[in-house]
Amino acid sequence: MAQSDRVIPPGGGGRIILKADTSGYSGKVRWQTRVFNNDPANPVEMIVMEGILKPAIVFWPTVVFLKGSQKESIAGNVRVEGKLNKRLEIEPLSFNLANQVNYQVVELEPGKAYEVRFMSVPNSGKRYRGFLKLKTGYEEKPVIEIPIWGDFAN
Repeated sequence: MAQSDRVIPPGGGGRIILKADTSGYSGKVRWQTRVFNNDPANPVEMIVMEGILKPAIVFWPTVVFLKGSQKESIAGNVRVEGKLNKRLEIEPLSFNLANQVNYQVVELEPGKAYEVRFMSVPNSGKRYRGFLKLKTGYEEKPVIEIPIWGDFAN
């Protein structure tokens, strides 16, 4: 999103503010915007904003897919890691698949890495989608949401 002074007098100064929603991005990023002016030699200038985004927390896979026979219990795991130089503590905040899926949070590396283990409940539905929200204790990323998809055959 860009905001700017609409009219700048000849020889005067102005302000341009660029904001970018960095949600869901990590690694090298680049955003650019065009600035139009009445200079015949340079009617359009490009302003570039770039940098490297380092996430506070990463988890993968980013979606839990539980697929198989309805009669069996199907497992899926997600690893959650804190990337800041401070302790990560996670705790369940909300879960909307309590009748279809069981889960367990296991600390792998104290204050740094966890594994969330999911297990489908047999005969609990053919298809469903839901989530587990976890409170992280990180101000930078206070909540993460893990999507869970179930797809089962008879």
